[in-house]
Amino acid sequence: MSANAAASNFLLGRFAAFYEEVARIKLAILKGEVVRLLQPDNPHAEMEPHQMAERIAHRLLTVLDRQSRDVQAAATSAELDAYRNTRYAMVALADEIFILELSWPGAEHWPEHLLEYAVERTRVAGRRFFTLIEDLMGAGERTLLDADLAAVLLLALQLGFQGMHRGPEGRQKLRQYRARLYPLASGRKLGSVEAHAFPQAYDYTVVSDRDNTRIALAPWLRAAAYGAIIYVVLSSLVWLLLTWSLLDAINGAV
Repeated sequence: MSANAAASNFLLGRFAAFYEEVARIKLAILKGEVVRLLQPDNPHAEMEPHQMAERIAHRLLTVLDRQSRDVQAAATSAELDAYRNTRYAMVALADEIFILELSWPGAEHWPEHLLEYAVERTRVAGRRFFTLIEDLMGAGERTLLDADLAAVLLLALQLGFQGMHRGPEGRQKLRQYRARLYPLASGRKLGSVEAHAFPQAYDYTVVSDRDNTRIALAPWLRAAAYGAIIYVVLSSLVWLLLTWSLLDAINGAV
């Protein structure tokens, strides 16, 4: 993989592809159509909650396995390390969504199929995610790969990852992490949180089931993966409203 891969946000592109599948599954759960998604040939069959969790986890691991093979086939050592950190952010976000964000029968069974454990053999994402941020921000010479990874971590926070800072008491800490990641992710040097053009973009994260429904993100995430990261952050609120309108139109046509 050449240096051009880093310049084109190949980490964020893979995060987008994975989250697109997460969003598809979330929408199916919220619409009561997860069985149809998992087995379209027999959509009306009964499926036990533990089977549902197992099959969804397997579906997401298949996406990760395919990505990992593609990256390993062409990546440099630095790119491979960066992708592994990106993959960790992916599974951390997905595990939190399927355990804590969604109200569905498989939630209590998800810890048996934890993506983090399947990929890393650990169960410490609530803490390690923020260690990744600290390590990244503490690096001496920052590269395009660092900026790409910062964008991934920032987007994971924007999409609702909270980890050990979950709850009202952690909101300020999460806001600080987003503010620290933003200059590196966007390529801009901002002096303080107050210097942000749109500070409300840092105050909003997707945390409720209703908000998460808005993230059938395929077009937007693909654009974010290959566009300007600054637009991703500053237009969060506007995008959420537009995507919700689009989702309503799609649901009405189904």
